[in-house]
Amino acid sequence: MQQVQDGGGGINSTDSARAMTRRRLMPAPPEFLVLLAAAFAIRLAVYFLLPNIVFPDQIFQVTEPAHRLAFGTGLMSWEWHVGIRSWLLPGVFAALMWLGGLMGDAPWLVNLPIAIFMAAFSCVPVACAYGWGRSVSGRAGGFVAAGFCAVWIDLVYMSNHTLTEVVGANFMVLGLYLGYAGGGIAVSRRRLFWSGVMLGMAFVLRFHLSPALAVAALGICGVTRGWRPWADFAAGAAVPVALAAGLDWVTLGLPLQSIWLNFWLNVVVGVSKGAGVSPFATLLLMPLQIWGPIGFLLVAGAIGFGVRRLPLLLFVALVIFLTHSFVAHKEYRFIYPAIPLLAVLAGVGTARIVQRVQESRSLRGPGRAVLAGGLVLAWSALSLSIGASDVFKVPWTRARSQVLAFAEISRDPTVCGVGVYEMFWTTTGGHTWLPLGVRLYDSTPDRLTKESAAYNMIVAERGTILPDPAYEVVACFAGDRDHTGKAHRQDCVWRRPGRCDAAAAPEPGPIWYRFEAARQYLPERREMP
Repeated sequence: MQQVQDGGGGINSTDSARAMTRRRLMPAPPEFLVLLAAAFAIRLAVYFLLPNIVFPDQIFQVTEPAHRLAFGTGLMSWEWHVGIRSWLLPGVFAALMWLGGLMGDAPWLVNLPIAIFMAAFSCVPVACAYGWGRSVSGRAGGFVAAGFCAVWIDLVYMSNHTLTEVVGANFMVLGLYLGYAGGGIAVSRRRLFWSGVMLGMAFVLRFHLSPALAVAALGICGVTRGWRPWADFAAGAAVPVALAAGLDWVTLGLPLQSIWLNFWLNVVVGVSKGAGVSPFATLLLMPLQIWGPIGFLLVAGAIGFGVRRLPLLLFVALVIFLTHSFVAHKEYRFIYPAIPLLAVLAGVGTARIVQRVQESRSLRGPGRAVLAGGLVLAWSALSLSIGASDVFKVPWTRARSQVLAFAEISRDPTVCGVGVYEMFWTTTGGHTWLPLGVRLYDSTPDRLTKESAAYNMIVAERGTILPDPAYEVVACFAGDRDHTGKAHRQDCVWRRPGRCDAAAAPEPGPIWYRFEAARQYLPERREMP
């Protein structure tokens, strides 16, 4: 096929490039807008109807420091005291919380702008899948590709969790879409620049993706196209990196400290090993364990069709799996950035199936629409069955008892302070899920005797006997259910009459768990915002 230089200095296939340009300039088709609206609604509904905490980091590495910036209250984990976390994402969420606070002091109002942002931004893979799928098989292909990402269980479940892995994954998908058209088609210099910006954002939010991002950059810029694509891409990537470096310099002390000191402490010093060690193959087997044999085979088959069109997405996903497999401590959230890429591939693979059926059966108009709609319904049914399976009974209810306990407290007009009795405050919702002005405290038998005046409500596990008879049980809640549905944790809310004296107890300090190796790096005086 004839090759020509485009205006940005890249090499394009004439017919494919012009067709792609025409499609991108056309108004958004109605089925695309409907899919985006449906994906947004599903994600927001899950946030309100199925509250859970996938990992404490979503609170105490993001929203709790954001709450401290916006309102002055928020407990700081050890990472903030040592200086290995960036204020970038908490700063953005602090602004959103401030907007929510204008509507009222109830936690659900304060956090509503964040919930809307996460639901909307988590639709990025849906939008990108539509563009990739449409390039394969027109609007029908775009519909089935985006439909897969709109309903797939992993993307729905993780969408509302305020983790750097989730936000970084969305930036990475967007960066790949801007810089990688697939099919040997090059993109304009402007798109390369913005691709660099988005992948640079993914790097500063989640530097652990560095190897995968390097593979993405190599696939986007290539090795035979000269220096120009690399220059455009690097110019874009330098923008967020420079901003993050300046922010760390101002807030932590040195440029990019949240990256290099984090790596040194957790990998070289080995602090992360204190959180647990898992076998090498743990992460590699997770998709099979979560989706089940049938679901895994169906998705793998669809990916097989899609990878011929977008092989770079698979390479990047595999690098994410492999690099994190070499880390001692392993969690599902670490490989989540690979899941949207696999979902896009499965969606694009489904679009190729539509294309093949269309060519072999000469489908037109209604027939093609029925096929596309049927495939999306089939994927929806599979996704729903996985989400309702025994495997997902665990994540859907993780920390549910603490979430519901704090929700009960937030509705009580008499609350003026909350103590968490003989439990780590990092297992709760923190000030993020308390009304504005209400402080959170550590509580033990000794402290309860001395510091009870600081709070009038207590959260503790069911069966706890409080030494202060003034407290009475208000309500109890179950959570952390296993695959059989049995609750492994129940938390109750206690209340005493009377008011609170915030000065009667100190603010809880950082909880170290087994991270003693990091103590020596704690500055003698480190001022928290």
